[in-house]
Amino acid sequence: MRIADLLCVAAFACVVPSAHAAGADCLTQAEVTKLDTDFWAKFPSPDGFAAYAAPDMRLDTNIVDLMRPELAKADGPTRARSFATYASQHPEYFAPFRTAHSAHYLYYPGRDRHPDAVKEAGVFPANRCVSMFSFDDERHTCIAGARTRAMSFSFVKTNGHVQLQGIEVGMEACQP
Repeated sequence: MRIADLLCVAAFACVVPSAHAAGADCLTQAEVTKLDTDFWAKFPSPDGFAAYAAPDMRLDTNIVDLMRPELAKADGPTRARSFATYASQHPEYFAPFRTAHSAHYLYYPGRDRHPDAVKEAGVFPANRCVSMFSFDDERHTCIAGARTRAMSFSFVKTNGHVQLQGIEVGMEACQP
């Protein structure tokens, strides 16, 4: 084999793994469908939350029951399970989020991976590498003197796995 052929084969072998790694971090439409059946169909399932939670998943909240010191020291799946348990005990605030949420998919439109190049879409963008996406609550309905001020679930695909990276939920008092 000629040296030029060897260099070509070596260069191709180096490119393929990096292309595969990039593809492994791109969300597919099948994974969105799986999230619908495994996560949203059973929302708020403690097992579903724990299954998707990243080991270091963060829980940012002002809900006193979820701000316990032992929970702050727990792993991501434990924090996710605690939130889902709390949400299932308060369906008046959290159950509508199962179907009434907006999606935000972040993607790069081309090969430019500069943070300024990131674009956002409300529907899954075909033929784009989506690696981060979130679901946000925009209802803010006042129920029994309280409402969700903000609620967001952030997912990231890394190393071929879709993971719940963060939960943000804030409650506030309101006048009905």
